[in-house]
Amino acid sequence: MGATVSTANLRSKLWATKLWVEAAQDLFFKRFMGTEEPTEEKVDSEAFNNIVVLKEELLAEGAMVPKKGVQLTLGLALKLTGAGVTGDSTLEGSEEAINTYDFTVTASQIRNGVVLAGLTDEYKVSYSMRANAKALLKLWLKERLDYLMMYALSCNPTNSATVAYNRHIYGGSATTVAGLNDSTMDTGELFDTRIISKAKRIASKAIPKIRPVYVKGKPYYVILASPEQIRSLHECTAWNNAYQNAAELGMDNPIFTGADSVYDGVVIHEYPDICTAVSGGELASDAASVDNTAADDVARALFLGAQAGVYALCKRPFWVEKSFDYDNKAGFATGLVVAIAKTIFNSRDYGCIALDTTIEVD
Repeated sequence: MGATVSTANLRSKLWATKLWVEAAQDLFFKRFMGTEEPTEEKVDSEAFNNIVVLKEELLAEGAMVPKKGVQLTLGLALKLTGAGVTGDSTLEGSEEAINTYDFTVTASQIRNGVVLAGLTDEYKVSYSMRANAKALLKLWLKERLDYLMMYALSCNPTNSATVAYNRHIYGGSATTVAGLNDSTMDTGELFDTRIISKAKRIASKAIPKIRPVYVKGKPYYVILASPEQIRSLHECTAWNNAYQNAAELGMDNPIFTGADSVYDGVVIHEYPDICTAVSGGELASDAASVDNTAADDVARALFLGAQAGVYALCKRPFWVEKSFDYDNKAGFATGLVVAIAKTIFNSRDYGCIALDTTIEVD
């Protein structure tokens, strides 16, 4: 009697689907991601109510004609700022023009693979090396996607002497990364309540303003900070005296999931992969004119508002299994085509502020 076996191509497709579902669920940035857009029925302050915007217009799945191209252009219409008219003054001819900007992201392919040494080597261990390869590739995919988003948000913050255009601030009185060299609690350049409130003030004065996301009608921003920065915050006198928002952490909105605390309308998350540098190292990729060489141990927290980042899928994660050497060696590969970027409009970071502070590492 002939035995029925599964088709290799179908197995690969099923695993690709499972891999993407599981990896996407584990993404750190998943809690901040969404596809909401304004509609005729929803044009209020909660439209575009996501810190990371998920765009799927480039996906070809299910299309009668496959979509070609790896670029996607996003549009932004700024708020109207004119005074309008009052009473019976004539409005016709005095209407306000809408200012719009565009931002283009370009997708590229990301891949990784594993090849096993051969069947004899597989028999030397008690576990399945093939299952292990799949698990490790899934973990790699999740961590790689999280890293690329974090790094995109961290690099080259808009640095300006004009408050409305600046998206790069420092702990204490420092004005450069090199100036971050004082670890005195409450008065030095550690991460504390002062820089949280300063970032929120800059967000409100920014042009365009950095919009919060709304949860049950209340506005919130998000900060991602390193474990060392979180420790400094917890040791800050002002935080210990003023922190009264613990109840908010019980809210079921994803931006509160796993949060450390809420201060002044800012949800604070500990994120271990924040960009850091030891003395003499460079903190992150910045403009050539910016001094980012550390004189002390430093870290770059991220203050995030609505539409700070974009994640544009062109091809969902795929899975390939391949045999080598007359089926003696097995190879596995995964990848996807995606654009991951910080949103920039009119040459300015749109929803992100870099917060550079001293950290104490021990």
